[in-house]
Amino acid sequence: MRSLRSLIPALLLVGVAGCGPDETPPPEPTAESVALDLFVLALDDDPQRARVQSAFGAFDDDVRYATLLDAIRELPAERNDDAPSVVEMYTLEGGDRTGFDLEGPVGDGGVARYSVLLDTTTAPGTIVWFSGPGVEWPERRRRSPGISTSAPPTAGE
Repeated sequence: MRSLRSLIPALLLVGVAGCGPDETPPPEPTAESVALDLFVLALDDDPQRARVQSAFGAFDDDVRYATLLDAIRELPAERNDDAPSVVEMYTLEGGDRTGFDLEGPVGDGGVARYSVLLDTTTAPGTIVWFSGPGVEWPERRRRSPGISTSAPPTAGE
């Protein structure tokens, strides 16, 4: 019984130590937070693969992954108030894709506009495409310049 009495203060101390400020869990990610996370990734010179995959899904192709990292490096790495914000959200393809138009300030008071497309078949979604000034991933395949013809000049022109 004596050993139990000596244990009670120790148990109370452990109980009090566990009563600290409530730590609220981070909010569940949303499609909007995934789209904005693109610019958080741009802050990191060498983002961890797991962090990139949480926004873009898994990559089997290392070349495609490398082009993604190159494109992320082209995005502005702005913090806090300078980070882009959502100006429009829209749903495509029967609800399986959600698009976001983002705007963020750039030097000299300008504003840049970006578009991000997510596959939302699984929550919160994964980025499948993004575009902005001087950057697009994955790049659209350009069509050949094509051949055009015009009518021959008429007499007198």
